[in-house]
Amino acid sequence: MKRQQHEPSLSMRWPRVSLRNRITFWVVLIFALIQTTTQAVFVLHQRSTVNDSFDRELGNRARAVADVVSKRVPSLTRADIGQIITQELRFARYETVTLSVFDETGRNVVKDDADGLTWQAVGLTEVPAGTLAKITRLQSGGTHASQATATTPRVATAGVTGMDGLRYAVVLASSETFVQRQLSLINQLAAVSSVIGLFAAVLSARLIAGIAVAPLERLRDVAQHLGPESIGQRVQLASDVTEVARLSEELDKARIRIQDSMLAKERFLSNVSHEIKTPIAVLLLESQTLDRSGCSQSMLRFVKTVEEETARLGKLVESFLTLTRIQSGRGPAILKRYCLNDMVSDSIESCSLMATQHQVSLKAYLLDRDDVVDAAVIGDPDLLRTLVDNLARNSIRFSPVGGVVEIAAGLDGGDAWIRLRDEGPGIPPDRLDTIFDRFAQSRTSERQGRGHGLGLSIAKGIAELHGGTIEASNRQEGGCEFVVRLRRAASEILPA
Repeated sequence: MKRQQHEPSLSMRWPRVSLRNRITFWVVLIFALIQTTTQAVFVLHQRSTVNDSFDRELGNRARAVADVVSKRVPSLTRADIGQIITQELRFARYETVTLSVFDETGRNVVKDDADGLTWQAVGLTEVPAGTLAKITRLQSGGTHASQATATTPRVATAGVTGMDGLRYAVVLASSETFVQRQLSLINQLAAVSSVIGLFAAVLSARLIAGIAVAPLERLRDVAQHLGPESIGQRVQLASDVTEVARLSEELDKARIRIQDSMLAKERFLSNVSHEIKTPIAVLLLESQTLDRSGCSQSMLRFVKTVEEETARLGKLVESFLTLTRIQSGRGPAILKRYCLNDMVSDSIESCSLMATQHQVSLKAYLLDRDDVVDAAVIGDPDLLRTLVDNLARNSIRFSPVGGVVEIAAGLDGGDAWIRLRDEGPGIPPDRLDTIFDRFAQSRTSERQGRGHGLGLSIAKGIAELHGGTIEASNRQEGGCEFVVRLRRAASEILPA
């Protein structure tokens, strides 16, 4: 048998990220790449510019110094060197400067210049022939390295002719402190601009992403409010963005298709239910009025079964009609004030016979304070009574013999609530989320009597039709609890 390979889903491999965060991430990433490339080019260009500028200035200074030295060699002392440096380099940006003069044999002609550079350290093999200064950088770790080499690694060498007609090499060495400061400043500027630019990119990307997804957020709000009760309302989203306008048009076309499908389904269910009601009513009437005298026991059981199943089928058809009416989303056809106490009392009266048959007690908790005893809701009394009846019958059906079903009314701010509690086995945890689905039923061993799985779905539909909610939960002491919340009616609205 060929083994079936299961590819991991995308949600398992990658976490779900909002579109706004995705746009922000990609905008910031692209900006960071562009900024990094631009700053790398800028830093390299600035480093080259600083070095070239420093070398050019050092060469010009060396040429000027060489002109002065040419008039004093070969009789040049250490004092002369200091005087030349002071006069010619007083405005230069050098922290440490060394001036040495060598003849063609590589000998330092400056008297008492023991700490100066050496011919080997500078790397000269002959006196430069040209008039322009030659710029070199010394390595501090070389064989001929000295303290002077380490502190003045940048050297400008110029060839001159002395007063004696011989050629001399004038070596002007300078420290790189100024260059290093400039390069450090450039690096700091690049780092600060990177941080500021990245921060600005995040803010800009967040703003751009927000503007980009704003129409989608409005579409989401429209979709959230799109339901059976608003299926007839046109989807309109004012936007200057062409794509959003097209999406809005497509959503409205989809809404129309769904509406047409729902109307077709409602018409079909309504027509079928109405057509079935007549033969069901005839069968039920015939079974109830049948002359049973002289019938055998098997015939009597058959007639009773037909009567019970026909009555159950009639209730199922009525449930379909009610469900179709509820799911049409057109709102209650009748709007009246319905007192909460009356709702509870009517439901107990309606379900008392079923409770007696199942040997279950019904217990009511009514509003008894003078200021709230007349509290009511606005809606269709028949539908609201059906809502409570379905919940009460469900609780009775699942209650044990001798159990108690409590039906209570209460107020919570601007809301009114009806609460039903039973002492049954409760709702299995895995079915709490689907208990209000159509045809959702519990196991036969856990309930008394037979249902068709539409009662709770109808109850939820009625609650939502009146702008309310219904919740189901299990009680710690056993049994389950249903809570219906509806909007409380103001006393001046629609007199009873």
